[in-house]
Amino acid sequence: MPRTTAFLNTKKTNGQKPTAINMTTWDSLPIKTAFTQAVTRSGSDLKNPLGLIKSTDNGKTLEKLVFYGETDFHYLSAGYDSGQLFVLNEEPNSELQTGLYSSGDGGESWESRMMEGVESDGIIALAAHPTDQNLVAISSQAGIFLSEDGGDTFSPVTEGKPATSVVLTDETGIYSSIDGETIKLVRFNLDTLEETEYGLPSLKADNPIMYIAVNPNDPSEITFVTYKNDIYRSVDGGSKWEEIMDSGDPR
Repeated sequence: MPRTTAFLNTKKTNGQKPTAINMTTWDSLPIKTAFTQAVTRSGSDLKNPLGLIKSTDNGKTLEKLVFYGETDFHYLSAGYDSGQLFVLNEEPNSELQTGLYSSGDGGESWESRMMEGVESDGIIALAAHPTDQNLVAISSQAGIFLSEDGGDTFSPVTEGKPATSVVLTDETGIYSSIDGETIKLVRFNLDTLEETEYGLPSLKADNPIMYIAVNPNDPSEITFVTYKNDIYRSVDGGSKWEEIMDSGDPR
């Protein structure tokens, strides 16, 4: 299967939210089925926002699912194989109140999740497990939290330090955190929670890691994107990193 990489412009313009498609849910390389939410650029004849959309051909075509022209999900993740969706809805719409929801049928029906054990106002990102529909992680200002019951209850993996990103693979999770002036990238075992820290290129505290992706066919291939749109990739499990984009420009 050819490699397909989804890049995200995280920069803001004049204090406004980014107008590019938010691809926080494109968790895996290569993309199998990508669910995302998006807002359109000015001049487009599409409604803004696009709601929940899906692609099964590496983004060549997009299928509108639900909430077209109605909702812009800033927090959304999908299981790579399971297709299980998790969204944190910030404003009520025609079908959902505020809170965490999951869907196993592409958004046709939704189940409200209690989200006990984590504060919703500090959430930074969601990460669905690729195969286990009940496993979901949250990165937040307070740390990393993991749920094994579909998002009803969460337990801390780490606490006390902001965690800017998280991704789940079959057996591990990978998260990034800010420890004082130091950016860290850490792998943890999903069963034991034992942690192993990666060596990283020199990253400053004002340029944290915002998105992490792991190739589902080759877990040794890891890619991460920073706040300033620097993109690094490792093909040897994090021993060496290659910068492939600098501030959004190819190297």
